[in-house]
Amino acid sequence: AEWIAGVDGVMSAQYAPEEDTVQRKGALWRRVRVMSTTESENALYEAVEAHFAALEHITAGVVHENRVLSASLVNEMPRVMLASCVIVLVVLLLATHSYVEPILFFAVIASAIVLNMGTNFIFSSISFVTFAVAAILQLALAMDYSIMLINAYDRALGDGKAQEAAMTEALAASFMPVSSSALTTVAGMAALMFMS
Repeated sequence: AEWIAGVDGVMSAQYAPEEDTVQRKGALWRRVRVMSTTESENALYEAVEAHFAALEHITAGVVHENRVLSASLVNEMPRVMLASCVIVLVVLLLATHSYVEPILFFAVIASAIVLNMGTNFIFSSISFVTFAVAAILQLALAMDYSIMLINAYDRALGDGKAQEAAMTEALAASFMPVSSSALTTVAGMAALMFMS
């Protein structure tokens, strides 16, 4: 407890012998309760793991759970993204009139993902959950707006309009549905800004 209390960012390290000592399976376990600043959590975790590497020890609590979840998300999200892209591609190939349209959709989505990841660099850190699911969210959000626009464009072409006129009409026709959908998304995302 004294050693942990000396690590940078630790606010307190408490050990009460009568409460925090447990006999389990022939071994004596001592529990040290640690409070640290959020910024130092990862450094503290790594310092404790390195310092006590030779001893049998268990780390538990929010920091440990976040690290396990983070590692799990890093491993799982690429597979989830790949499966999502395959499903979306199949749906687009069945639902669109041209093989070029799915390529355009994915180019737009890739641009949105890269732009979103790029703007995250202005922050000192972001939630690992946000980082992990950002690509899937972008896939879902960018896709429905593109589909609304292309459907309006196809309807205008079906009415006999030239391509440029059809796109102009499609932009005007899809403005309200896309704006309404975007506003609900923005409201939902804005609520996340008040998370602690």
